Amino acid sequence: MNEVTDLLAWTPWVPLVSAPTDQVIPRSPGLYRIRGDNSRTLLYVGQGLIPARPLAHLAKLRDPDHNQARIFAAYNRFECSWVFNDLWLPHNRLELENDLISAHLPGTGQIPPAQFAG
Repeated sequence: MNEVTDLLAWTPWVPLVSAPTDQVIPRSPGLYRIRGDNSRTLLYVGQGLIPARPLAHLAKLRDPDHNQARIFAAYNRFECSWVFNDLWLPHNRLELENDLISAHLPGTGQIPPAQFAG
């Protein structure tokens, strides 16, 4: 992806639809990233409780009027990757989230498309 993303120990990409049944995923706060069919493009970078927060984005597909649903509707599959660090306080995760969003721009020429769509 890019140098900033590569500094973190991200999990391998997993299908987002299997996250609720995956017993290996610890229910813990962390950073996450979502990608669609095009594995080079991140759709969203976020922070919060894993896997609940990434799944909340997927749930928006049920509301065709939601801005993120319109963006996600162009993709057939979604994958998620995350990273945890027990030393990160909530404000640390927010700062890292912002750093990851801005680091995405130089390599792709855009922010993740669903990032500020609600």
